[in-house]
Amino acid sequence: MDGIGWLPIDVTPGFYYDTYSLIELVLKPKQIDKTDKDKKNSPDKLKLNEDSGSGAGSKTKKEQNIKLTIIGIITLILICAIWAIAISYLLKINKVIKVKKAIENPDSEKRQKQLYAVVMMLLQADKIDFTLGKDAETAAKKICALHPEFEADEFLRVNNILEKLVFGEMKLEEFEERTLIAFIEKYSRVRKINPFRIRRK
Repeated sequence: MDGIGWLPIDVTPGFYYDTYSLIELVLKPKQIDKTDKDKKNSPDKLKLNEDSGSGAGSKTKKEQNIKLTIIGIITLILICAIWAIAISYLLKINKVIKVKKAIENPDSEKRQKQLYAVVMMLLQADKIDFTLGKDAETAAKKICALHPEFEADEFLRVNNILEKLVFGEMKLEEFEERTLIAFIEKYSRVRKINPFRIRRK
C-alpha cells in the first residue's frame, strides 16, 4: 500500500475483516480527492466559472464605455470653447476693420457718417442704450462707471458733434473729426478691441 508498505493478510475466517477495514481507511482519502476533482471539473462548475468570467468582462466593457463617453464629452466641451474664443476674436477683428475703414475713408462725408456708426457700435458693445439727442448724460455716467479712464465731458463733446453731424446735417470741422477719432481710438484701446495699429489720416 502506498505510504504504508506491506500489509499482512490473515485469511482465517473472522480475522481478515480488520485488514479490509484498514485497507478501506487507507483508500478513503484518495476517493475523497478524486470526488473533489470530479466536482471541480463537472460541467456545472465549468459553466459557473465561465459565467463569472463573462460578468467580469462585461463590467470591464461598461467601465471602458463610461470612460470613452467622459472623454468624448470633455473633447466636445473643449472644441466648443475653442470655437467660442475664435468667434469672439473674429468679431473683435471685424470691429477693428470697421474702425480702420471709418478713419481711413478718403471721402469726408462718408468718413464722418462711419465715425458716427463706430461710436454707436462701441456703446452697443458695452450694452449702453443711447439715442442721439437724449440720455447723453446718462450714457456718459455709464461710460465712466465702466471705464474710469473716461470723463463725462469727453462723451458729452462727442454727443454734441454727432448731433451737429446727424441733426444739423453739417460737415464737421477737422478738429471735430479729430475729437471723434480720438474718442474712438481711446474707447477701442480701453475695451481691448484694437490689436492692430490704426493709421490716422
